[in-house]
Amino acid sequence: MHSILALVVLFVSTCLGSKVILISFDGFRHDYIEMAKEQSKNVSAFEYLEREGFRGMQVHSIMPSLTFPSHFALVTGRNAENHGLVGNTFYDSKLKDNYIYKNSTKQLESKWFEYDNNEPIWLTVQRHGGKCGVMYWPGSDARINDKMAYVNYGLYSTVPSLRFRVDRAMDWITKPDVNCVLIYFNEPDSSGHNSGPNSQKVLSAIEKCNEGLAYLIERINESKDLPEKPNIIVTSDHGMTKVNISVVVPIHKYLPLDDYR
Repeated sequence: MHSILALVVLFVSTCLGSKVILISFDGFRHDYIEMAKEQSKNVSAFEYLEREGFRGMQVHSIMPSLTFPSHFALVTGRNAENHGLVGNTFYDSKLKDNYIYKNSTKQLESKWFEYDNNEPIWLTVQRHGGKCGVMYWPGSDARINDKMAYVNYGLYSTVPSLRFRVDRAMDWITKPDVNCVLIYFNEPDSSGHNSGPNSQKVLSAIEKCNEGLAYLIERINESKDLPEKPNIIVTSDHGMTKVNISVVVPIHKYLPLDDYR
């Protein structure tokens, strides 16, 4: 938890000094860049950022290493047991209700995100006088303690391309009073679940991420509305590996369905 908290504190400090764009590529495994390079895939934008800045080689995912708990940990500085979003889907015995990440109505309900006075980074920045734009970040659709990000694109959809998301981010970050922007993109996680983490579809998704990142860098370099270039932070929530189905424990074979949810 300490490392997550340190990142959040650093992010707030950076936002209030220079503009920041934080982009998360879901399920981007630690060695995907090297894997793509070995297959002669284009990762030039990732290499450019590493060359111009730095790259952290080791990141410890929280448990459970799932999209919604992990992304909410990134923006609150809390592990899942402390921020309350303990799964992509789960039953909360206190709320007597089920959280389902694919249910748009649940994403609008404040109760799932207000556990123990959670304060995501976009609200922390705004409390310190800044303004944030948020594009599809898990947990950003609901009002939290009756507050939302300064600008939010709306309910999540996989339809808008990464290029489209970059354009919206640039619309926001070029405004004089906007300090930071958060962007979420569902690849290469979606391709990994569909075809496996070492598949050609994942390699294509990595190139798609690289293409979007290159477009972001291009837009920043060409912009006449930015007094100085914003800092770019590229991160992910977890990795992915193959699992032999024979070692998966089918809980329903050992516990009655009434004993767990």
